[in-house]
Amino acid sequence: MSANQISSLTSFNSRNYDIVVTLTGENSFKAQWLDFIISTEFTGYTIALPPLESDLMMPGFLNTPEGATVDNSGNIYVADAGKDSVYKFNPRGDLLTGFGGPDLFNKPHAVAFFNKTLYVADTENNRILRFILSTDL
Repeated sequence: MSANQISSLTSFNSRNYDIVVTLTGENSFKAQWLDFIISTEFTGYTIALPPLESDLMMPGFLNTPEGATVDNSGNIYVADAGKDSVYKFNPRGDLLTGFGGPDLFNKPHAVAFFNKTLYVADTENNRILRFILSTDL
């Protein structure tokens, strides 16, 4: 496999070898889930989500993804600096929600998930935003 200008990589909490990478170079698919396979024929990474079968794997959907993270349910969050937005995809790569825009973010470059909270590094606004993703009272 080859990758052009990897901007981030993150691992799954429950899958020790699977990773999500984001790419800012001339790539058709700007975020990819790579599945580590060990078999008698092959050992290495393969693409877990087939191209063109989910929102995450649609060419041109993401502009300049700079960071990704995965929550405890396997949902993938991608910070897209080019669109000033953060997108949430389910484990099948389907878009669940997106939020942000220039009124909220200015080139978000990283996301992290911990304890039902999403953290976004909003680079050009010089801040870190915290979004609590729980409805627990």
